[in-house]
Amino acid sequence: MSIKADRGGSSQFVAGNLYQYLPAPPVAALKALPDAPDVLVGRGRLVEELLGILEPGGGPRAVVVAGLAGVGKSALALTVAQRALERGLFDGGVLYVGLRGYDPGGAAVSAGQAVDTLLGELGVQDADLPGTAQGRLALLRSELAERAEAGRRVLIVADDAGEVAQVRDLVPPGEAHRLLVTSRERLVVPEFRARVLALDELAHGAATELVADVLRRAWPQDPRPGREPEALAAIAEHCGRLPLALTVAAATLAGDPGLAIAELARQLADTRSRLDALSPADAGGLPTGVRAAFDHSYARLPADRARLLRLLTASPGPDIHTEFATVLGLVPGEEPDAELAVRATRALLAALARTGLLAEQPVGSNRWRMHDLVRLYATEQAHRHAGSDGREEAAHRVLSLYGAVLYGAHGRLQARTDIDEVERFPDAGSALRWLDMERTNLIAAVTLCAELGMADDAANFAAFLMGYLSRRRLFDAAIHLGRIGEEQARRSGDREAQHVVLHEIALALTEARRFDEAAELFERLVAFHAVGEPTMGRAWCC
Repeated sequence: MSIKADRGGSSQFVAGNLYQYLPAPPVAALKALPDAPDVLVGRGRLVEELLGILEPGGGPRAVVVAGLAGVGKSALALTVAQRALERGLFDGGVLYVGLRGYDPGGAAVSAGQAVDTLLGELGVQDADLPGTAQGRLALLRSELAERAEAGRRVLIVADDAGEVAQVRDLVPPGEAHRLLVTSRERLVVPEFRARVLALDELAHGAATELVADVLRRAWPQDPRPGREPEALAAIAEHCGRLPLALTVAAATLAGDPGLAIAELARQLADTRSRLDALSPADAGGLPTGVRAAFDHSYARLPADRARLLRLLTASPGPDIHTEFATVLGLVPGEEPDAELAVRATRALLAALARTGLLAEQPVGSNRWRMHDLVRLYATEQAHRHAGSDGREEAAHRVLSLYGAVLYGAHGRLQARTDIDEVERFPDAGSALRWLDMERTNLIAAVTLCAELGMADDAANFAAFLMGYLSRRRLFDAAIHLGRIGEEQARRSGDREAQHVVLHEIALALTEARRFDEAAELFERLVAFHAVGEPTMGRAWCC
């Protein structure tokens, strides 16, 4: 006879000539989490917030930690899971499944494979698995229900989900258990109800501390963090305070104890090579770091979203309003209804925001901003597709719109009614608010016009903006902009614009109490062959 062990661990006699024991069932792996970071810098408040959600009655059954590649989602989730175990929130254990949702080789874990992994961690043998996917899902739910009835709460951590389909069936039954998901996508769909926690880059202090912490762990006596705090702060900003980028920079410094932090900061200051410096190859020569992480997100974008992401980099400033993004994204030869086009563009922008590649700041403002490193990456892609995307034409379109609206703001401040765009501003206050909001973009437009050979436009932008900047007492900005505008007016041969800009520079110098420079410029204006009093400039903004 032989003895056969059933799933419950009891024995039964089986006919035979010898006593033989078949292998016992595997032990449930209910605490088999990957290592969490020893120290999670800058995320203390979020750890406590998530732990509160995971408390009994503290929140929904599913929570998604979403954000840009490299922002630290997995580190946060694993830390929270470990703390939850330590606090006894899940005496039934923690299950873990890595979903590889953004695996470049297409090896993402399917929903069925995830269910099989979890059943294995619960101690179910392969021989006891039902033959169908639905049967295995039913068994998982049954196993979890049994633990809930016994008062043993279970946490499921599903890491790196690429789509809702991977995690929809993992939502545990009942109210006891919890599912904690990490994803670059926000995973907001009707059939998957979850709390979404959007993870942003680190605060400045935490970003510098992360780099310093890596260095001190590698070499406790490392004098560089204490000796070069300003350079450390510069590295944090060049990395956009993105944990992945910060970790790469820290590893570079840790691997070369003689490398000054200031030298690495100088290298990272060059935007042309910054992504290269933050994207080292692994031992096998494969790309890693920031560019590789962004590659995986970008490769999943539908063509229309990818094109818009690329074209957004043709805008002059760091953020853009939906209306201006619509003009950028127009397809040559198409003339869509204006309202429908804006609506469609917002849908594309919102879809990009759900991937973490873009953010609406503040939410509901219709203003969109890329992370600095994403912008560098998208610019690389944009130059590769410049011809097919119509990048230069898009830049001309958006600059033309900026110019027209700027002229409308000028008209409202002058109480003119013969300018088309003036109607978008009900009063002078609304015109000034728009100028305040678009200031950085409008200043950048002057430089972009000059780079694109649009000398007349550069001079006009400068002429219209200088009086506004002086009104806001931004005299240095007005003077700097005026120098660019005067050079562009001279290049284009527009003597009237040149006179206007020089006059504005002289007034700004006076108000900045740089009297000697102002007097010299006024003397030059007296000798200038002008067409009379300026027709633009200070008159329209005061």
